[in-house]
Amino acid sequence: GNSGVGALDTGIGKTLQSIATFKKLERDGLGDEGNGRFLYVCTPSLTGNFASECHKFLNDPRATIDKTDVVTYGEFANRRKANPDYAKDYIAVVFDEAQELKNPTSGQSKAAQTLVHPRKILLTASPMERSPLELYTLAAIANNEDINTPEGTRSVGRSSGTSVRPLVVASWESRMTRW
Repeated sequence: GNSGVGALDTGIGKTLQSIATFKKLERDGLGDEGNGRFLYVCTPSLTGNFASECHKFLNDPRATIDKTDVVTYGEFANRRKANPDYAKDYIAVVFDEAQELKNPTSGQSKAAQTLVHPRKILLTASPMERSPLELYTLAAIANNEDINTPEGTRSVGRSSGTSVRPLVVASWESRMTRW
């Protein structure tokens, strides 16, 4: 699959990256895979942002907007709890503001960890603030690992045989440049 963690500074264009990824997957012939739709998971304050960015950057924004389901993290967790197969049929799943998933024991994080999907993209401006476990949790989610299981707990600190290629782009002023 093509999963990963994008640690991009605020204002770099994480939502635009999502739109570009969706368009590339369509161009690569994956537009009819699964249910033929994309899932964009975000905080409540960003629910209108995806459509706004589509209108700003695409010649035909309706086509992408109409193929994308935008849900909040709370809605995502509730739908996964009610139906464990929810979100498995999407072409790709993007988690914008993925720092919402850094607590591995939260309901939202558990819902993302237990979703096995070949294309999970996590976007955040703050992948690690207090502990390396936060960044590991995001990488584990992208890698389809549930670190709340004995198997997942044992995988902390060692390779599971798969890899996540994190993309880190930061401005000079960013905290991330000091890592």
